[in-house]
Amino acid sequence: TVCLLGRGLQDYGSSSSNTKDMFEFDVLGMTNVNDGVSIFHSLDLKAEGVHFDMAEFLRENPEMKKAMETGNAIQFGMTMSKEFGNKFPKEFVQQWNVAKEFSPDIIISSTLTFLQASAIGQALRIPVIHGKSGSIFMCRRVESTT
Repeated sequence: TVCLLGRGLQDYGSSSSNTKDMFEFDVLGMTNVNDGVSIFHSLDLKAEGVHFDMAEFLRENPEMKKAMETGNAIQFGMTMSKEFGNKFPKEFVQQWNVAKEFSPDIIISSTLTFLQASAIGQALRIPVIHGKSGSIFMCRRVESTT
């Protein structure tokens, strides 16, 4: 899958007539192991499942179920934070391995994954952009076909 980015990283889209300023990128999304990968694939995007099965966690964790049943946002947030902390070491290793193998030129990250993306970007000496998504997007420049 290719995204087209121009100077300033504005998205020109595939119908732009200003192709001399465009760069093409191969994109890989890092997402959760269950529905995230299938959603990416349905959009014809490459994806790697590196985050735990959130749907299973919401269904099976007793603290999370209680928080949702009672509408207790504080308990919800604290339980979620605890789970993220428990999963972080394993998930970060997976994210790092995917990034090393993919060898991106730029990373676009959400707020939830900005710490990991920043560490990976620093180690690979590539820029990291804060975006408004729920995933980490690894982008690798490819030869232009336009």
